Amino acid sequence: MMLVTTQLTLAGMFFAFCIQGYAAVSISFSTLQMLLSYWFAGWAWRRLAIVAREGIKPERGIGPRPSTSQPLSFLLVKGCLLCLVISSLGPWWLALLSANGWKGSPLYEAAIYFYLHFQYNGWFTLGLFAVLLRLMEQRQIAYSVKIVKLLFWMYVLAMPPAFLLSVLWLKIGLTAQLAAALAAVIQWAAILLFCAVLLKARFALSAVFTGWGARLLVLALLLAAVKATLELGLIVPQLAEAIYQSRSIVIGYLHLTLLGFVSCLCLALFLQQGWLSDTGRTLHIGYIGFIAGFLLNELTLFLQGLFDWTGRGSLGFVQEAVWAASLIMVTGIALFWGKRKAAQVQG
Repeated sequence: MMLVTTQLTLAGMFFAFCIQGYAAVSISFSTLQMLLSYWFAGWAWRRLAIVAREGIKPERGIGPRPSTSQPLSFLLVKGCLLCLVISSLGPWWLALLSANGWKGSPLYEAAIYFYLHFQYNGWFTLGLFAVLLRLMEQRQIAYSVKIVKLLFWMYVLAMPPAFLLSVLWLKIGLTAQLAAALAAVIQWAAILLFCAVLLKARFALSAVFTGWGARLLVLALLLAAVKATLELGLIVPQLAEAIYQSRSIVIGYLHLTLLGFVSCLCLALFLQQGWLSDTGRTLHIGYIGFIAGFLLNELTLFLQGLFDWTGRGSLGFVQEAVWAASLIMVTGIALFWGKRKAAQVQG
């Protein structure tokens, strides 16, 4: 019920925004979607408590964790759920600003960045890392509990000040700039630590992720590291100002996170769970097409950003290249997803 209602709400929000933009119908759908996210967060939080009360303990052999403790992955799940709820403050803030005639103001833009920050750095990133960690626990793949717990708290505690990286253009003062810079470094270190944990367990993980699942997992983690490294560039005031002035760079960064890191890791997990297949030439072409389209999209956007910085104007074929990249990605998705549907029908 929850899943169906949420998907219908998202579809309604998508079409409403396409037809009328930010207006009554689209606002109604977005409000409903936020209320549904609260429903989901409450349900998931209660479910974690139920699992703990039922006495499902962490699997043996994955670290010096007391037998009465919850799986460490549960901690990451709780973190991502909190970020999901906190992110919703951005849209509520937008509604309040719009009602008071502040639409298009710097605070209005800051509210959008607030929502995006806690969504892709919190809800998406922590959620996907939680799934990977839970998978390791279920497969009894050893990892350092102390390091994972440390990197979790590093990442989460740096989350609020890291938001300031998105609004440095508001001239927030030296103290806030220093806090943002420190938060960026801490989150960068936490991402690299998590990648190091997975790298140490690579031989055990190679039996869990195979074929395109393994390739997409490696690509997703590489993109996560690139994303965190790019955020360090905002520490330099001159570079940060140039980035904010280039819409192509901002969109390219968002696509790097959502189309790259999030989508690739989701696909890797779908393959690992058997929800998708990578057997056959058509499927191989599909995955290659998706990655090629993504890379073309990123190359075009960041190259346009470089042209913006150097004052050379437009590339002249940005729209065509982005359209072509989107078409290539959609074709790739259709190939590997359509093959899955066909296999289900035949089965």
